[in-house]
Amino acid sequence: MNRTERERAALDAATCCMKAKRHIALVDVFLEMGKLSRKNHEDWRMGRVPYLERVIELNLSQINSVCRAIHESARRGKLKPNWTAYVKWGKGERPPLRFTKSGDPYLERQWATHYLPPALKTTVVASQNRTLPPLDTGDQTDESEVPF
Repeated sequence: MNRTERERAALDAATCCMKAKRHIALVDVFLEMGKLSRKNHEDWRMGRVPYLERVIELNLSQINSVCRAIHESARRGKLKPNWTAYVKWGKGERPPLRFTKSGDPYLERQWATHYLPPALKTTVVASQNRTLPPLDTGDQTDESEVPF
């Protein structure tokens, strides 16, 4: 798969995430693309994997091109960036999870950013790290407006 095909697959996965969850998260995009297995994702969330990049089935250059394509498309689509705390699942201490080997704060923040439709009003349940659907206010987001 070349770079253009990989980026197209990433944008298709982002579209699926937007339709299913009403937000886009890089972790979900890699899951949807099949480049991050559910088991590896769970191992990372449980703290058994030191950083997420280690278990994504792409090299670092390929990971970066996918991330860049998602961020640029979200910016063009005027999606609202929303930082989300990723913490260890399970009992006991819940330290923050790492996405990158380097631990660079800028990159970690980019990885933890979810993109929401601009009109979407949400309530985030921090303890469950889940976004609840908005209250029906009459203004519906048409699926044709999804930028992907």
